[in-house]
Amino acid sequence: MLLTRYIQELLYQYECVTIPHFGAFLTRPLMAKVSDGGNFYPPRKEVTFNQLLKTNDGILAHYVAQKEGLTYENALRLIEKEVSSWKKRLKTQTLRFPGVGEILLNFDKKITTKINADEGTGEAVGLGIAAGVLTAAALSNPIGLAAVGIGFL
Repeated sequence: MLLTRYIQELLYQYECVTIPHFGAFLTRPLMAKVSDGGNFYPPRKEVTFNQLLKTNDGILAHYVAQKEGLTYENALRLIEKEVSSWKKRLKTQTLRFPGVGEILLNFDKKITTKINADEGTGEAVGLGIAAGVLTAAALSNPIGLAAVGIGFL
């Protein structure tokens, strides 16, 4: 099953994707900004993980059921089996969530995360990362943005 991919897909649609009996990935939108040095940072989503949110909200199970052509109950069972596998693997390995980040145990056997800092930047709104010196004239003129190498996809 492609559970990690389904989680990544759902994070583009929802602010919270709960993995029953495991935890939840949360997102929050960050506004576009221009740094003092003139670098443009497009809007993006910041991703965090909260291991206390474990109660099934149905979003992931419904999505898995739809994608895999299963009943809700069978999808929930598949998720439970995957989570059981993750908990075993987590004791000795890092869990990788492509496009999101990694979950691992620290020395105190507590869950920690390494969220990919560049994941979700721009991709969630159709923009790539752009850096360059922006002048006030370029910011007020879309043609000026293209002239300094900032293109919108």
